[in-house]
Amino acid sequence: MKKQLSILLFTCLMSPLAWAQSEVHFQINHKLGSTTYSPSQSASNNLGDPFKIQRLDYYISEITLYHDGGQVTDITDHYILVKAARDGMLTSDVLGNYTISQLDSVRFGIGVDGSKNHSDISAYASNHPLSFQSPSMHWGWSAGYRFVAIEGMGGASMNQGWQLHGLGDANYGYATVVSSGTWDGSKLIIAIDADYEMALKDITVNGSLNYHGSSSHAVSLLNNFKNEVFSAGAANVSLEETESVNWAVYPNPSSSEFAVSLSQADEADHVEIRDLSGKLIETQAFNYQNELNLELNLPGVYLISLIKDNAVVASQKLLIQ
Repeated sequence: MKKQLSILLFTCLMSPLAWAQSEVHFQINHKLGSTTYSPSQSASNNLGDPFKIQRLDYYISEITLYHDGGQVTDITDHYILVKAARDGMLTSDVLGNYTISQLDSVRFGIGVDGSKNHSDISAYASNHPLSFQSPSMHWGWSAGYRFVAIEGMGGASMNQGWQLHGLGDANYGYATVVSSGTWDGSKLIIAIDADYEMALKDITVNGSLNYHGSSSHAVSLLNNFKNEVFSAGAANVSLEETESVNWAVYPNPSSSEFAVSLSQADEADHVEIRDLSGKLIETQAFNYQNELNLELNLPGVYLISLIKDNAVVASQKLLIQ
């Protein structure tokens, strides 16, 4: 009996992941084809229609993790509002702590599920994804939320504005991505690539595209999000750390002047501005302030990084038009 107990104890000690919980992060890498998405980046869909996406907001809900040879973990009552033009190269969200040693796949809903799609928007705290948004993501109590709102420019001269907003209970559905995730110490990062060229597959993109609703092009858009847009991606561990800092860069895009704002002055010592080649353009210290007013006059995409104790604690992209 003692020998059996010793073997059991040894097995437990050698397999800590059998009961240990891990912090699980959900990361979406914003793409246009093989390149990183930005509002200034041009692309074409499978019909050959050129376009730029200048607004792309969408909801993710009902996340389910499949892991460890048949176990299922549902992430209940958790909503992510992805704002691709604001979030920079990726959107990251902490799902919570769960007992997982081997991830097999992840499933998530595109839009707002069930009764929550018709809930009272005013009942949510201001920082909740289902609260009032600007631009609005809520169509009305009867119709519910906009599941996906995508807008931009198109045409041969890229001077034709277009909009497509998809909503409706009948269009709610799921995307599934097979992924083992990436382990960063005890943290599990589920990294997913989102290719927004595929969002407009088989949709004619030009100045005549101006549809808000639950049928017609909205059905195609939401089916593309469920079946075409998402695939397994690579985790960006350095930028994954950024969500713990409450900060903003605005306006973004900007013509030249912009501000970097912190919720608390001690969250960063200074800001570094680099171009996409990594060249340092400018450094500005906060000096115990929680906002800096800055200016860049050369159009392009820049990486704005918060630095504290000589380490990058947060980064996001800024577009100067």
